[in-house]
Amino acid sequence: MLEKVLFPTDFSESAEKVKNNLLELGSAIKSLTLFAVIDSRIFSYTTWLDEIEIDNLEIQGQIYKAHEEKLKAWQNEFEAKGIKTNYKIAEGIPLDEILKEAEEGGYTSIFVGEKGQTAGERLILGSTAEKVIRKAKQTVVLVK
Repeated sequence: MLEKVLFPTDFSESAEKVKNNLLELGSAIKSLTLFAVIDSRIFSYTTWLDEIEIDNLEIQGQIYKAHEEKLKAWQNEFEAKGIKTNYKIAEGIPLDEILKEAEEGGYTSIFVGEKGQTAGERLILGSTAEKVIRKAKQTVVLVK
């Protein structure tokens, strides 16, 4: 049995594959946390202009809301399969936030997709996934 699973997601095609694989595992999963990170680096370049910063806060709020809606929909899919599921959203650098959540949350395993959303990451193993595999203390399952 998979006791406590962390599923970091960027909602990419690879993340969809991970989701589908986890759904197939069904009752073998005792507890699942869907985890999305809003990458803070995409907003940091404009902090010197107040009016742009205000626009960024509005955009960040919209991104948060979109993430939450998607996570709730995925949570419903997992719960329909009998998997106890919750979700969390963090803001920061994805790798750092994933490793922090994995450690502080006491997860027994992490499921990641092989590629992320960026063009460069589509060509090779996603840099975040690769670093999670190398740095996490938990068992990491890479879904191709």
